Amino acid sequence: MKTSTLRQLTSGACAWALISGAMMSAPTWAQIPTATEAAQSYDLPAQDLNQALLQFAQSANLQLFYDNRLVEGRRSSELRGRYTARQALTKLLAGTGLSYSISGRTVNLRQAQAGGGDMSLGTIRVQGDGLTGESAQPGAPMAYEMGDAIDSGTSILSRESIEARQDGNGDVNQTLKILPHVFFSTKEGSATSDDIQDLRPADISIAGSQPYENSFILDGIAANSRLDVMSSDSNNPAHYDKTSGASAETLWVDSSLVDAVTVRDSNVSARYGGFTGGVVEIDTRAPRKDYGATIYRSCTSDALVSFKIDPQTREALGSNVPNEPDYTKCRTGLSLDLPVNERLRVMVGASRQEAELTYYKNANYGNAPFGLKSESRNLLLKAEANLPKSMTLTAQYSYTPYTQEYSRENMLNDLIVTQGGGKSGRIELKGRAGSANWKLTSTHAASNSSRSSPGNLFTWPVAVLGSGYCSSTNCVFGGFGDIAQTQKDTNLKGQWSQPLWGGIFDGGFDFGYVAAHKQRFEDNASYNTATGTSVGALVVCSDGDPACMAGKGVLTTKLLYPAYDITVDVRTRAAWAEYSRRFGDLNLRAGLRYDSESVLDNDNFAPRVSVSYDFPWVTATFGANRYYHQSFLGYAIQGATARTFTYRRTVSKVGSTYKAGDWYLYSVSNGTIYDGIALKTPYSDELTLAFSRSLWGGQGRLKLISRDYEDQLTRSTTTEARPYTKADGTTGTYNVYLPTNGGETTYRGVSLEWGKSFGRHTVTFSGNWGETKTNIDATNAYMAISDTEEADGDLVYYQGHVRTLMDVLAENQRLDFAAPGLANLDWSARWLGSRVRTNLNARWRDAFDQLEDTGTNITVGGASYDVYDIVHYGDTIAFNGGFDAELVRRGRNVVTLEVKGTNLLDTLPKITGTTSTSQPYRFGRSFWVGIKYKY
Repeated sequence: MKTSTLRQLTSGACAWALISGAMMSAPTWAQIPTATEAAQSYDLPAQDLNQALLQFAQSANLQLFYDNRLVEGRRSSELRGRYTARQALTKLLAGTGLSYSISGRTVNLRQAQAGGGDMSLGTIRVQGDGLTGESAQPGAPMAYEMGDAIDSGTSILSRESIEARQDGNGDVNQTLKILPHVFFSTKEGSATSDDIQDLRPADISIAGSQPYENSFILDGIAANSRLDVMSSDSNNPAHYDKTSGASAETLWVDSSLVDAVTVRDSNVSARYGGFTGGVVEIDTRAPRKDYGATIYRSCTSDALVSFKIDPQTREALGSNVPNEPDYTKCRTGLSLDLPVNERLRVMVGASRQEAELTYYKNANYGNAPFGLKSESRNLLLKAEANLPKSMTLTAQYSYTPYTQEYSRENMLNDLIVTQGGGKSGRIELKGRAGSANWKLTSTHAASNSSRSSPGNLFTWPVAVLGSGYCSSTNCVFGGFGDIAQTQKDTNLKGQWSQPLWGGIFDGGFDFGYVAAHKQRFEDNASYNTATGTSVGALVVCSDGDPACMAGKGVLTTKLLYPAYDITVDVRTRAAWAEYSRRFGDLNLRAGLRYDSESVLDNDNFAPRVSVSYDFPWVTATFGANRYYHQSFLGYAIQGATARTFTYRRTVSKVGSTYKAGDWYLYSVSNGTIYDGIALKTPYSDELTLAFSRSLWGGQGRLKLISRDYEDQLTRSTTTEARPYTKADGTTGTYNVYLPTNGGETTYRGVSLEWGKSFGRHTVTFSGNWGETKTNIDATNAYMAISDTEEADGDLVYYQGHVRTLMDVLAENQRLDFAAPGLANLDWSARWLGSRVRTNLNARWRDAFDQLEDTGTNITVGGASYDVYDIVHYGDTIAFNGGFDAELVRRGRNVVTLEVKGTNLLDTLPKITGTTSTSQPYRFGRSFWVGIKYKY
């Protein structure tokens, strides 16, 4: 790292330390904690919700207002540990479909609505001395609730917070930008056709991780891809062997169906495994007791967007500025609550998001317009039943298919359709045994990231083809063939919790089976290198020769990608135990997790320790934890499919004509392979220190995270020779790379958070100053840039020399998710009796340097090369907001207008990778507009 960057990091850390002084100073800096801000101990089992609320109100000495119909037939989550009132209510109501607001010592409980509104019902007041019939006005929701001190790395976003802060496209991940240790790609804001079409969740980095190093959990179902989702090839729909439909999250749902999102960026409990970064738990809402329905539709289009071009790129374009993107994106959804009887409740949710884009071939292909589409669908069926003996049975099914079309601007007959998403199911039974709580969960998920594509690729010279196809030297047609790629996960999990020796014991097990399948249905090939025109005019073709045009020419080089059918599976076993107990002002949580799986065949033990202490003016938390990564089946699949065969043939004169001879094997190339080598399981070691306290009438948290990622899988820097038999019977060799445990990454971050609710307003601030270092780059990443002849030939001009693109990118890869400083300021409010709701967010990102294509070219030795250089990106600030207004309210019928806006000041996004002159646009100010009906 440059000295200036180190100086920035040091000064930034000092700035946070000075600010944090207010948190650790004498109590006179802050107001005396109110009843809702002071933390206290709770020990409430999962039980009838009404009874749990009575016990909570008595313990917290608060007044609760709610309609008794809301809680009938519902059960609370368990509440054990030390929490503020806000934290306690959030945990107590998790999964019930209910939400709350706090004003002073008054708590208003209400039914959460997918539309973000509140139901006006007759209320009952619950307090220490009984019930009355008063009511209270709800306040604006907090941006997120901080976990209790022992869970210093936990943040919880409620349904109302998600609805207020989602940017219109239904992506839950976008709402996580408010969290200080969650990072997004520096390419966000690009307006290429791929960016506009992509409807999948945004990739995120947590505490220095890669997106695939996080654990995503949807309603208790593991939603993590074990395939290649992050290499440059995996994001290229036109790659010869990769499918681009896979993402780090294999399953996702529309934000309208989400009840809460819990993010754990550090100090993670032993019950969670299979990650080295962080954990994202997404819980969909529970079926409600009353009949209800929600219908919504929102849209955006190029008419609601201001497009921007970087001044340097505009200068390079001159008068040849391409057309602005022409597109429409819409999101439509429906949810129904269907209570069957007092014990059984059913919810049905469905949504569809589609994007339609008019795109243009480049000038060499006539600037011809063509349409591309993508579609994401969600179907969620969920049922809850109260059984005898205080047991609850939950069953659900989700179906989330995704398709996206792709066509390159400089090819013909090349339509590719990629797939993503999948389906999942869950059956869960939970109950009590004496003073213990238990839960048994069975899940199954099947994700599909296949593609359909034309079968072979042809590069024909215009001199052979003649006019009418393209005006460049060569015209390219076709693709690399259909590929099926799926992943199936089956899990059985159990959990037990009970009081023990004055504390709480938690334990559980997790057995899993994952099968990944990839299949190329037939041999596919790429043909190029034609004979000269003088020969081509006399060519005679053999029957069935796809690379020969009679009387025109013959292609004499073939890259063959053989058919294959591969299934790789892994069996996983895990067990964990954890004990929590308070000793006066000291709170201890100590756990141990055991994981083993059949691919790397390692036994891994991960200790987890978190200790908090309540000083008079602040609560301090120290954590020391180890996390092990899940098995990544992409390694084994890569090794079985990576080989490419290059064939050549000669053209010989036969009488007065020319005819192509037989193909002969010229060379063999291979990427990185998995060859049964004994490898360690990648892991990360973490030390955390956090301070939390009531501050200026709100809650504050200062957190430091030190994370070391060790034994990360990389490919060897040297190759190993493997033999093969040539056409003449002699033996040749080809080189392969092998996997190693040579990867290391470090993350150091310090964050400051503060949030306060006052009346109908909430204000939240979060900031982070961090540094990520790694020795993994484009030259040694296991899933690196292709090792085929095609990729090896990519040369660029960098700092006075012609070098391979792979070597140049080696200095740059990890910066995509790393910015030295981030800060958010968020204000949410309710107006006119909560009929109008607003949210405004300001997000600042620090300056950084990025190595990339400058968009210019240079001629060296008669050849033209793209010029790469280090580009400086200054700091930037973006304002985003949302506006919801009830247009009609008649009884239980509510119609709401929704407007979501991003980049409200219409500034030029300072993002990477947008120097392309063919797709130079970035998103300026943009809006989503929607209407919602709620009953």
